[in-house]
Amino acid sequence: MPWIKNWFSNMLPLDTPFEYQGILFSTVENFYVAMKTQKHEVELRKQITALPPHVAKRFGRQLQRRPDWEDIKLPVMEFALRIKFAPGTSWHKKLIATGDTEIVEYNNWLDKFWGVIAYYDGRTITPSNPRIGQNHLGKLLMKIRAESR
Repeated sequence: MPWIKNWFSNMLPLDTPFEYQGILFSTVENFYVAMKTQKHEVELRKQITALPPHVAKRFGRQLQRRPDWEDIKLPVMEFALRIKFAPGTSWHKKLIATGDTEIVEYNNWLDKFWGVIAYYDGRTITPSNPRIGQNHLGKLLMKIRAESR
């Protein structure tokens, strides 16, 4: 079972920044965090896109989230991933190279929504040590990969 290694990271830059609401986004992370804000908060979104992605992620934890965030966060992530992994990009080639293997985002930061919590050695999954997490990032990547074929 492959790990989502750093090359899948939402922190890494896209091949080409994309424009949304007149703002250029260079990473999935910065876009995702910016979309947590209200649609009219364009200046705040511009500030978020100017931050390094790790800083934007931390900043996003403190934001007053838009009221519909829980309803739209999956479509927001999918939108950005489709841009990053679009056919013709270097990211698309890497995604397709994973073949039919399951993609799992193991993490040690206890994110049970986007990934699966890694255990002490990061890979141990047994009947007595099952997966804990929904792996939505891995599921979205596998969906995009399947549709690209």
